[in-house]
Amino acid sequence: MAIAPGRLQFSNIAAALLGDGLVAAHDQERIRFSAQGARNASEVHPLVLLANLKLAAAAPASGELGLERLTEWLAARTGIGHLRIDPTRVDVANATAVVSHAYARRHRILPLAMDTERVLVATSEPMARDWIPDLQHLTRRRVEIVLVNPLDLHRYSMEFFGVTRSVRNARSDARTEGGSLPSFEQLVELGRAGDVNADDHHVVSI
Repeated sequence: MAIAPGRLQFSNIAAALLGDGLVAAHDQERIRFSAQGARNASEVHPLVLLANLKLAAAAPASGELGLERLTEWLAARTGIGHLRIDPTRVDVANATAVVSHAYARRHRILPLAMDTERVLVATSEPMARDWIPDLQHLTRRRVEIVLVNPLDLHRYSMEFFGVTRSVRNARSDARTEGGSLPSFEQLVELGRAGDVNADDHHVVSI
């Protein structure tokens, strides 16, 4: 079964997992029953819900279908790379300058690296890619996405943007009144929300 475009849905992911024969026979009915009640937990990532079921893997594999194992399966299923974030290898200041925390949280993404040609972005939503054209336009770079487990994405997003916010606050006393100009990404978001003055609309036209 194909995984539908857009934000992941538990029922769709569960059906794909069953279709790939990864769930042990004695757990298959349990996952079907869980899919019926998952509608009330739409804010919880489907992989987290599946991992919490502690499903047994079908033979010849063994063990439990934990979160990282499910993430690896989904990465292979959707044709993108899988990554476990190593925070010691991330230039936090550079990564968090790409988009705002609110934008990253809304799209469930986290920029990890940027060079002259590409931006590497972690995501927990491999089929929701509507943000990619905007980011490519804003950065003038190719966007490469990798799948990370949703709990790690949330954890490191909070940590990285928290560090950046702390540094910014520490330097605030040295800044002049009025601050700096808003980033281009912020102007795009304001333009979409209709919060930019008429005189400024030429700035955010893309």
